[in-house]
Amino acid sequence: MSISDTALRLFLTDTLEPGPAEAIRRAVAHSPALQRRLDDLQSAGWPPALPRPDPWRVPPVGLGWSGAAVSPGTLGGGVHLGDVWRIHIEAPPDAHQREVVLLQRLADGPWTVVSPTTADERTPVDLLEVEAGRLCVDCLARPPVGPQRWALALPTCALVDATPLDPPDWSVLQAAVDAGEVPLAAVDIEVEP
Repeated sequence: MSISDTALRLFLTDTLEPGPAEAIRRAVAHSPALQRRLDDLQSAGWPPALPRPDPWRVPPVGLGWSGAAVSPGTLGGGVHLGDVWRIHIEAPPDAHQREVVLLQRLADGPWTVVSPTTADERTPVDLLEVEAGRLCVDCLARPPVGPQRWALALPTCALVDATPLDPPDWSVLQAAVDAGEVPLAAVDIEVEP
């Protein structure tokens, strides 16, 4: 059986149909030369490492729940390190049953949860200030200087209850976000020195 390098690459990326994949698996098991070809492809960097998808499925700015807006308060300009700035978001109908989860993404890195990181930091939506019918979440401008993307999620209290915080495991909440069950919106800010 003659097997091309293309077929071996498809085999290594697990993109072959089950029948051809099984035929290559059997051939490799019986052919040291074919096994060497596979080893050579792998040592040459095949398959290429694919970026791991971020488990947080945050919509682009402007497409989330009620299009969150940013307000730097009375600063009159950009947001400076240490300044307090605000995210405004429309309250969902069941706001009294929800909590705040704040996420931050720097450059093209992964989303990280800024709050809550401990059970003491849990913030029920009922405790938020309301301005012109919109919930307000105050945030602190943190390093680094430059563009930052933030996201505000409003999961149910039951979802946060199901999330261990020590150590944090956000998989239950991430699945609910992915299923569209959690109001979520992203905003961009520019942090200046």
